[in-house]
Amino acid sequence: MRVASDGRCAGLLLLAAMASFPATAQGVVGTEREPSAFTARSAPWHALDSGEVWAIAFSPDGKRLATASHVGGAPGELRVYDAGARKLLARVGLTKVIRSLAYAPDGKILAAAEFADTVTLRNPDTGAVETTLAGHIGDVNGVAFTTDGKRLVSISADKTAKLWDVATAAEIRTFRGHGGPILCLSVTADGKTLATGGGDTTVKLWDVETGALRKSFRGGESPVTAVGFSPDGKVLIVGAQGGRVSFWDGATGAPRANLPNANRQLRSLAFAPDGSFAASGGLGGRIALWDPLAGKEIASWPAHTANVPALAFSPDGKVIASGSFDQTVKLWDARTHEQLAVLQQAGSEAGDQAVVLAVAYSPDGKTLAEAGEGGQVRLVDRASGQVSATLKGHADVVTSLAFSPDSATLASGGYDRTIALWNVASRQQRARLAGHKSWVFALAFSPDGKSLASAGYAQELLIWDVAAGAIRARLEGHEGSVRAVAWSPDGKRLASAGADRRVRLWDPAKAIQTAAFEGHAGEIRGLAFSTDGRTMASGDDDGVIKLWDVAKGAERATLYGHGETIGSVAFSPGGTRLASGGWDGTVRLWDTATGRELATLRGHTDGVSTLAFAPDGRQIATASFDRAVTLWDAAAPVLAPSRTLTDLNGEVWTVAFAPDGQSMLWGGRSNQLFRNALPTGPTKSFNLSAGATTTIVFAPDGRTFATGEWDRTVKLFDAETKALVATFKGHTDAIRDVAFSPDGKTLASAGYDKRVKLWDKATGRALAGPPEQALAVEKVLFTPDGKTLIFSTGDWAAYRTPGTVVLWDIATASRRGELKGHQSRVAALALSPDGKTLASGVSNAIRLFDVGAQSLLAEIPHEHDSVLALAFSPDGRSLASGYFRGAVVVWDVTTRRPAAYLNGHSALVSAVAFAPDGKTLASCGSQDKTLRLWTLSPSGEAPARGGR
Repeated sequence: MRVASDGRCAGLLLLAAMASFPATAQGVVGTEREPSAFTARSAPWHALDSGEVWAIAFSPDGKRLATASHVGGAPGELRVYDAGARKLLARVGLTKVIRSLAYAPDGKILAAAEFADTVTLRNPDTGAVETTLAGHIGDVNGVAFTTDGKRLVSISADKTAKLWDVATAAEIRTFRGHGGPILCLSVTADGKTLATGGGDTTVKLWDVETGALRKSFRGGESPVTAVGFSPDGKVLIVGAQGGRVSFWDGATGAPRANLPNANRQLRSLAFAPDGSFAASGGLGGRIALWDPLAGKEIASWPAHTANVPALAFSPDGKVIASGSFDQTVKLWDARTHEQLAVLQQAGSEAGDQAVVLAVAYSPDGKTLAEAGEGGQVRLVDRASGQVSATLKGHADVVTSLAFSPDSATLASGGYDRTIALWNVASRQQRARLAGHKSWVFALAFSPDGKSLASAGYAQELLIWDVAAGAIRARLEGHEGSVRAVAWSPDGKRLASAGADRRVRLWDPAKAIQTAAFEGHAGEIRGLAFSTDGRTMASGDDDGVIKLWDVAKGAERATLYGHGETIGSVAFSPGGTRLASGGWDGTVRLWDTATGRELATLRGHTDGVSTLAFAPDGRQIATASFDRAVTLWDAAAPVLAPSRTLTDLNGEVWTVAFAPDGQSMLWGGRSNQLFRNALPTGPTKSFNLSAGATTTIVFAPDGRTFATGEWDRTVKLFDAETKALVATFKGHTDAIRDVAFSPDGKTLASAGYDKRVKLWDKATGRALAGPPEQALAVEKVLFTPDGKTLIFSTGDWAAYRTPGTVVLWDIATASRRGELKGHQSRVAALALSPDGKTLASGVSNAIRLFDVGAQSLLAEIPHEHDSVLALAFSPDGRSLASGYFRGAVVVWDVTTRRPAAYLNGHSALVSAVAFAPDGKTLASCGSQDKTLRLWTLSPSGEAPARGGR
């Protein structure tokens, strides 16, 4: 998955705290592997690395507008605009990602919260750094000035808020009490009360002068991502990640009103200067206006095509500025909601197709079509993955695509109210169908290819004669926009659904409605027939999927899991599986017979807009608001964990099997280590560590083990008695990794101090080692002959900064070579048991190197986001990988194809390790606080599964 910039606040903020550790298509019925998972294959031609807008702020006089963007998680630009003239005044390249901006009340300082542990005070005209406030030990997520401008409040992933003296840059006090990263803040106009919301789901009200906690309450069942005081301080609005919006008394913290199913996924919040209403931005690009006294939504509109993490009112309250992941800043009339201006961000160019809203496979399986913003349709050769043609003809966003059954014609429709018919072979437009009164949302060819159904915004459902290019029928009955349309496989039924929350069946020959299925509470956006025509699936804005018995007109099952808008549903060619794409950024795979969820596929960093199965069922394509199309491989089985350990007293960062395979050790954020006798023995804890343990490794003989510690030390323990044998001191920052030499006589340690140190195990004496590196050292290991030390580097605060892999000759204390070409931080390394192959993990691929030749053997591209953990099986035939967003994949090293998808973790996987016999794999979920064990075959591959 292309990484880890989950702008939906909580996900990336949790990364900031811990990342350093660790579409509907029909086709022929075919044989299916059951159950299956989809392991993504990179589709790099579909991604635009343009500036996603994360922060925005008006100057107090309203004359300037400051914005900050980033590019795929890496620092982007800080820009300052003339808000009136809509002109760019200054642009500054950033070295750190900025999460929040705030002008001082006098407009003379621009404060920036950085995804590092600092706050910068900048020149408001040029954006240049003038002062740095250092004191947090985690990424800073927000800043706000007090009314007098003399003090500044900052919040951090380190679970604290800090009050600063702006003039002296001195820290005044620290607010402690949150159990997780603090994600949002607001200060009352009188500067006396601070509200903070956090990943622990609580909102806390603080006395700014004394630091005392006045009130603490639950803001929802999910992390609190937005808080905002009204100008008079009487009302506090709280937005939670799960969609809940609530209103509270600003002084007492007593509840005033609650909207439990707002379905907005708030990510930004701003009050109008007069306090009469508030604006919020959320997932999917909508902006909503709220009445804070009545506690209700008064208006909303689709402002962007992606997440809106930044909002600001002009000082006079007449303009709302919104920043989005769709690369734009937009200015809106706060009264009429009319768009006033669009300010393109870094990397954007006119004509860029920023967001993909439609994908379709040709029935012959040779071509994948995609389209979205920019009005262009791109044809991608499925075999080569290359764009074979770009079809230009639409004047606005393209929302829908459909191939004719013979693959000869492609239909495209969109916001320009027209439908284009393209000759796929010649790449020429053969017809333009005009007849819709408003936007076209969905298209579907009849099975015989003679008719085309189109659905649109203005309650429109049309059937076209393809040959004549004329409207054959207008089907009337919908009471709102029509979002989805699908033909039954025999062509005798047409299904449609949309804003009126009903699925309607039509006789297309007679142009009459024959049935209506009711049961959805939200607008329906996804609709599909199974290949035998007996079952229909529909998905709505509440994240609910329903399966219908078409003949009986009855509901067969209701599927829950997404919790947010379902963008698309599609049946596999055999009909035994259903794929659903949601605005929660996941793709879910369901067993249509039982309704059981088979797998959750995480990879997109924003909502999934549409998806499609390939006609042979071996691949699925997904498109997302994150501007990426991902191709998922359907060949690997899904495995559930054979054992899950959950009561682990905190985040789990590292795990190691004893060489005899009889036990394993693990540790993490707590000051304890844990031991478990395998396979089902009890867990025992040991207070061996004074703080967080970042890594554990056994000596080759199993008699001792070493730990790397957050307190900058390496500790050596007796494996049997757990007694501390030695402590090695010398690093000046936290230890990232430790390794034993093959003979067990030498220890190597790597740290965030950019150093690799070698230690004589017996004496504790420091040996000659590599010099200080340019970046932090992430991983370290010895070759099997003990002659070479291999280590990797990277910048964990800016993972896109290219890292290196260095080969160090121990005997001569000199550099033997360097494995180049990495495009990001190298957070994971693994060496095959024979020492011939090295695997490195970066943001978009696993790279395999020939160690002897120091050359690249192959890349295993993926879309599972950052690789944080790698491990070879004992026989070297398999490679396990763990990813930021929770995926664990076992790869066949020979074929470089997925051998198994391990479905269980919900967030960052910090470590993976094979048992000595290769039959078991352990994985650490540092944020879901679990250690999971997976049963594999002796070779480390998934057990063979029979297909259907």
